[in-house]
Amino acid sequence: MANRGLAAARKRGGMVDADGLIHQLYQTIRAISKDLNQRFESQGIYSSEWSIISILKKRGPMSQASLAGYLNIEPPAISKTLLRLEEKNLIKREIGSSRREKLVSLTEYAKDKYREMEKIIESHHHEILNGISADSLDNMYSTLIALFKNACHSTEDMPEDREPYR
Repeated sequence: MANRGLAAARKRGGMVDADGLIHQLYQTIRAISKDLNQRFESQGIYSSEWSIISILKKRGPMSQASLAGYLNIEPPAISKTLLRLEEKNLIKREIGSSRREKLVSLTEYAKDKYREMEKIIESHHHEILNGISADSLDNMYSTLIALFKNACHSTEDMPEDREPYR
């Protein structure tokens, strides 16, 4: 069934079916997110929360604004997600170098739970990438980076300090 969406995005009469391609991309993202949310139920988190936990683990404490920019999330949405993570005792927010800046970091509780959550991610990634060649994955990664850059329209819209997530 999933291949029908991919087939719709293939060339038709020399032109790419852009609507079919973008629709398939949205559907794929939704399916990945839904599956990951189900797997994270035992941890009491959602995939959107995991992205924040993961970046904070890899990069260390970040300002709330930098975190929103890096993850390309609107400030009101990141504030709501951070509030939920605080309520779950997974992150803490402290006043940064200026009174307006909020520095976000993982709690000790989150650091202790991180390996458990990471195992869920590793299993998920292994299952969804299974059977796809390394060349195909490299091509997909390059294509997704190009799509992201095109979607940002200009370097002004690109999140600051954005580096490929590898």
